[in-house]
Amino acid sequence: VERAAELPERPAVTLRAERLRTVLGIDVPPKQVAEIFERLEMKAERTAEGWRVTPPPFRFDVGVEEDLIEEVGRMFGYDAIPSTPGEAVGRLGAASEHVVEADDVADLLAARGYAEAITYSFIDAGLDAVVSPGEAPDELANPIASDMAVLRQSLWPGLIDAARLNVSRQRQRVRLFELGPQFAPAERGVAQTQVVAGLALGTRAAEHWDGAGAEVDYFDVKGDVEAVLRLTRAPEEFRFEAGTHPALRPGSTARVLRRDRLVGWVGALHPELAKRIDKKRTAIVFALELDALTPAALPTFVRYSKFPSIRRDLAIVVDDGVSADALKKAARAAVGELLQDVRVFDVYRGKGVDSRRKSVGLGLILQDASRTLTDEDADQKMRSVIQILEREFGATIRT
Repeated sequence: VERAAELPERPAVTLRAERLRTVLGIDVPPKQVAEIFERLEMKAERTAEGWRVTPPPFRFDVGVEEDLIEEVGRMFGYDAIPSTPGEAVGRLGAASEHVVEADDVADLLAARGYAEAITYSFIDAGLDAVVSPGEAPDELANPIASDMAVLRQSLWPGLIDAARLNVSRQRQRVRLFELGPQFAPAERGVAQTQVVAGLALGTRAAEHWDGAGAEVDYFDVKGDVEAVLRLTRAPEEFRFEAGTHPALRPGSTARVLRRDRLVGWVGALHPELAKRIDKKRTAIVFALELDALTPAALPTFVRYSKFPSIRRDLAIVVDDGVSADALKKAARAAVGELLQDVRVFDVYRGKGVDSRRKSVGLGLILQDASRTLTDEDADQKMRSVIQILEREFGATIRT
């Protein structure tokens, strides 16, 4: 038994014919719409824009226009509504060749055997003090754990912990990298710098039946860093200089500079940090600011030479503090475009060489795109190289 006076009154809902057509994508005849509402026990009054529909007291689920559209579509039959491909205007984003994307860096490191790690931005204050001593970190007001009390000033602490966990699970060869922000206190809040950092530990190559490989060293990881720098197509703008860092071992540390701006570090972990991972082996780490890879040089076409190249080797003795990069730069300046490559194939310190000096072997690859070089051409260029090395570095020919 129903008492009409005690039934709740449902407010009327407006349904616009144009809105019904837009949502369903079809034209439902007004007569059929009225019949659908009648079958659903809904009172529908025709208006200039569509209908004014009053749902029955038991239909608490009908309160807005979209509810009525759903009811019409359901009763009309979803299978009777044809599929209409959507149309949209798309705009392609601009991809600049002057920018080295983070994905490109990640793909390159993955191809060189590294696995990507994602670590917390909150780290232990004690570990931060060891990696970045003398620099006050930004402390969290309400840390979730005691070992997650400060914002990281370097990505190395997270990689160190990740490597330690891998070694504790009997992983003998570890290659990790991470792309993410590091933080530093600033006048207004916290400054963020996007960085790519990596860590290598264990043998240079995976275990093989041919024999045990040598342990990874500074030069292996330096090669990985150089591969990243080559993504800029302007590796000559970067250089490595011996430096000191509190988290790195003295004598096995280099600063990475683009022109004269410090953009990164590479080196062996300091013994106090290295033993946190493995007491017998030392991990090699690197870090580079991602924005230092921009701008990148535009790719240029270089014609392939069909003429043979000539190699000339040169062994010189220079002061121990002279870097190989400086020697290579001087050689390029002396030879010019004919110098396709210059390689350091030997560094010797010992018997027959002054203790304050070293012998460096340079291999110069000469080639012209328009003709075959003669021995006289090569000898002339070698004399130019020797002259500039003698003048700038006091070099002498090793006999």
